[in-house]
Amino acid sequence: MTYPYAQRSFFGRVRDLVSGFFSVWIRDREVQSPDAVYERAIAERVRQYAELKRAVAGILYMRNKIEGEIRDRRAELARLHADIARAVDKNDDEVAVVLITQKDSLLQDLERSEKELDEVSAECESAKTNLVKFRAEIRNLEREKVRMLAALANARARKRI
Repeated sequence: MTYPYAQRSFFGRVRDLVSGFFSVWIRDREVQSPDAVYERAIAERVRQYAELKRAVAGILYMRNKIEGEIRDRRAELARLHADIARAVDKNDDEVAVVLITQKDSLLQDLERSEKELDEVSAECESAKTNLVKFRAEIRNLEREKVRMLAALANARARKRI
């Protein structure tokens, strides 16, 4: 019968032993200081929340940029309609055909931008909802910390009595 440790190198086994000692030492420190564990968990959530906020800001920026592009394209489309009408009134068929081609290209761009806006807007709403939920989780964790530390202090006081 062979043991799994017999197949491992000496240094790997020593590393596992040291890692085990540190794990036990850290767990003991956590038991002695639960407020530090809560603070670390809250700090990590706050860091993640800040990252999520930056991501939401990027999505909002993209949405606003696309909305601006759509406004510009619609204004350009209105100008093209007026130019086409003038070209038709002057019987300038070559210019009218070129303007109509530009109008068709602009309509395709506008349609693509509107689809992109719909996707980004849906993503934005989802991200904002997640941001609100994440913030609520942080608040709940803070409340839980206060409750648990109070319960721990109460239990320690009872133990002393």
